[in-house]
Amino acid sequence: DGAYQAVSVIGLDDTSLFGRPQLEQGSIADLYADDAFVVVRDTEFGKLGHPVVGSEFQINDRRAVVAGIARVAAGGLFGVPTLYT
Repeated sequence: DGAYQAVSVIGLDDTSLFGRPQLEQGSIADLYADDAFVVVRDTEFGKLGHPVVGSEFQINDRRAVVAGIARVAAGGLFGVPTLYT
């Protein structure tokens, strides 16, 4: 929709995916797809417009596709939505 929203992006190790969040929706293997991200459902989730698996948006003018929705023990770091890639 053209709205701007700051996010926190956390990169996972490609080999082990160590530190990956527990998914509520989607498959962790889908993170290997091009432009894939996992969105954390926390108090900041609504700032992204409540995306679903398959939703698309842009991060720094690059396409991003929601591959999964996750829960974490502590989210909302710095008051911005959290994404894993």
